[in-house]
Amino acid sequence: MATVGIQLKLFIASLITSAALVGVMYGVMVWSVDRGMLSYVNQRDMPELQQAIDKLATYYRKSGSWQKLVRNRREFDDIFRDGARGQVRDASDLQEGRDSRRLRRRDPDRRPPPHDDRGRPPPPEDHPRDGSRAPPEDSIAVGLTLLDAHRGVVTGRYDPQRNQHLLPIEVSGEVVGWVVKTHRDTISDGFLLQFLREQREALALISVFVFFLSALLSYLFSRHLVGPIKVLATATEHLTHGDYTVSLSIPRRDELGQLARDFNELAFTLARNDEARKRWFADISHELRTPLAVLKGEIEAMMDGIRPIEPGNIKSLAEEVQHLTRLIEDLYELSNSDIGGLHYRKSELDLTELLAATVEAHGVSFQASGLHLELHTPGKATVVWADEGRIRQLLDNVLANAMKYTDQGGRVEMKLYTSADSACVSIDDSKPGVDDDQLGQLFDHLYRAEQSRNRSSGGSGLGLAICRRIVEAHKGTIEAEHSALGGVQITIELPLYRVE
Repeated sequence: MATVGIQLKLFIASLITSAALVGVMYGVMVWSVDRGMLSYVNQRDMPELQQAIDKLATYYRKSGSWQKLVRNRREFDDIFRDGARGQVRDASDLQEGRDSRRLRRRDPDRRPPPHDDRGRPPPPEDHPRDGSRAPPEDSIAVGLTLLDAHRGVVTGRYDPQRNQHLLPIEVSGEVVGWVVKTHRDTISDGFLLQFLREQREALALISVFVFFLSALLSYLFSRHLVGPIKVLATATEHLTHGDYTVSLSIPRRDELGQLARDFNELAFTLARNDEARKRWFADISHELRTPLAVLKGEIEAMMDGIRPIEPGNIKSLAEEVQHLTRLIEDLYELSNSDIGGLHYRKSELDLTELLAATVEAHGVSFQASGLHLELHTPGKATVVWADEGRIRQLLDNVLANAMKYTDQGGRVEMKLYTSADSACVSIDDSKPGVDDDQLGQLFDHLYRAEQSRNRSSGGSGLGLAICRRIVEAHKGTIEAEHSALGGVQITIELPLYRVE
């Protein structure tokens, strides 16, 4: 089953978003144009509305009331029809016109007296001589309602709840009526409708253009965004096959650029760890090969009769076996520490008592080596939350390391002191010391200072590495510095235990 790439997914998502936005934009713009056109049409009627008010005011001034117009729409329309010809008549004039029309209906053969039309242009076709046609649909009279001074309906329809515009009709400074104009909700003018259709078509074309433009930009953006991800995926595949020399060059300042830099750092770290692993196996092979070679040589010498089988030679074999056993045990403990296999049973532990017992246990061996061991404590309980067995192992390793690498006649000082929230143990030894660049490597696996690389005094090189694992498991720190005595100072810092 083919998988859909992230670039295609991103492109489709951007395309859908663009289509939705363009659709909303088109709808809003069409709505805005329609509303604007309606507003324009309603505003355009205002001058004609004022003319209607003037005509009605003239009618009222001549007639004195609205009585003739009550529920009589034809009378109302006659005002605007005649007003269009420049003649605003009063009620009696309108009545005479209606009477003449009735006579013509009763006696169709009767003809009105001839008019002297000489010198006058013939009447236009759209204005009948009898004036009986109602105003056209786009006349201002259409949609008008006339109210009296008390807002009672004279003619037309009036609903106070609707969106209607009221304008007063004033005669001699007195309001004699009101004209009600209903706002138009639709457009019926053919020219305006054609204009709106053209605007909608133009907006549709613009929307289509914007959509395709956004689609192109979405494609370019998705390609720009996913390109580095594809490069990163290819480089990651190289890492999984053990190629740690791969490196990315993505000159960007965003998250992808940071990810590329982190990837390069990861590849460098993996390469360094792989090199350390290979060096580790080489060192382990060397450390195991040496005692095994000695054992093999001595055993073969005994088998060939070169060396007699006597207690002295057997003791030498036992020492090599013991050295090999210590090396294997150190490797086992260090491996367990690396994988979290060391178990800790922590409890309240008084470092003052533990250090005193440790110094007493190592006193004989230090005297036999011609070294002087001193202990300085605050004289009061210093309690930490720790595993007593592991802390004892930690102190034993540090003291054993100091005893091995201190010249005969020197001394080792152990001090216990406290800070604000920590208990500190420092072990200083006298000469020889180590170089500055060697201090940071003393806790590495199988590392030994060059002057100590000899079988008589050199250890496995794992003791201090194990010490660091133990201290870290207790959330403490261990550091190596130059000692004022001329050798090395190992400082161990553990959190104090406080009862809440």
